[in-house]
Amino acid sequence: NVSCAIINHVCNSLESIYKEWLDATLKQQPAQADKTNIAQQFYQSTTRSFYDITKMATKSGSNLSGRGGGGSGGSHHEDDQLHRVSVLILNTIDDSIGDNALMTTQLEQACNSVFQDVSEKEKFKLRQTIQGLEDIAKAYQRIVERGLYRYALTFTPMLQSSLTRFKDEKYDISDKQFNASTGSSGSSNNNNGGGGGASDTGGDGDTGHRGGGDHRSFVEILVQDSKTTFARLSQQFTPNNFDRILVYILSHYLNELERFILYHKFTFWGALKFDKHRQELQSYFSELSNAQSTRDQFIRIRSVAEILQFSKIDEAKHYDDMMNASNVAVTTTTADQTLTTDEIKKFLSLRVEFNQFDIQQLKL
Repeated sequence: NVSCAIINHVCNSLESIYKEWLDATLKQQPAQADKTNIAQQFYQSTTRSFYDITKMATKSGSNLSGRGGGGSGGSHHEDDQLHRVSVLILNTIDDSIGDNALMTTQLEQACNSVFQDVSEKEKFKLRQTIQGLEDIAKAYQRIVERGLYRYALTFTPMLQSSLTRFKDEKYDISDKQFNASTGSSGSSNNNNGGGGGASDTGGDGDTGHRGGGDHRSFVEILVQDSKTTFARLSQQFTPNNFDRILVYILSHYLNELERFILYHKFTFWGALKFDKHRQELQSYFSELSNAQSTRDQFIRIRSVAEILQFSKIDEAKHYDDMMNASNVAVTTTTADQTLTTDEIKKFLSLRVEFNQFDIQQLKL
């Protein structure tokens, strides 16, 4: 009982210390006197986009500390201070999650060693007490996730140029246009399936963009616009927090990408071009993070790319059967990324070679 009381006291102390710290920080913020949610405080403190601050720092040759340039001075310094405090809090809480897990493991091992001869009833009390530490860790995790989600929203302007380019891409293209856009030569005859749907209306010089002289793909634009920012974030945050930010930003980007896909029409060659870009995008984010949560974000868009490359409508039946079979042991995360039968038909209908009536009659 004494051991249980000590552990309970440690849990309560940890909770009260963090609550007092967070409440005090909140009360110092304008219009935050009645707020008790760290996510709200973090959202208010990052109203000015961190992306814009990064751009300013790059142009002036300074870093994010705000000490290198002149300019408007006080306002930028205040933003930087709020940013530093927010990063410090979120990193400290993430470290506490790890420390909490370590302490839980060590306590379990110590209790199993010391209290070997106690009754099962007493062992049950010990397990319940130790589980209280796990509840604290879950509460910390919710705080971190809310704060980082709010923070990730400030980076959406960084993605806009890439998404705009994707909307301007052409995917109703011929084999010649595909080869011109990807830089390949003489490879068109090595591919299978319906490549004859689009005429080469763009001429020899058309590489698959709707306008302008900039022939970079939407992935190349994203890499250029985000690489420096992601590098700085990886240095400022703990590895776990950086992975969380990356997932939130990537999730938003891929959701927008999927939404814009529905505005396009695809030939087989256009689908091949899209899948090439999808692979480049996944490769870029894999270099940034090896976390499973990052890889899971690509399950859905990879399925879309696969469906768009079908050589005939009947392949959708085989694909659906295969996915149903593999979903037996699927996790909750990957289940959310699985396409429904209606969505499969919806993406099939984007292929110009396929008959819409045949798609609707498809039994999945």
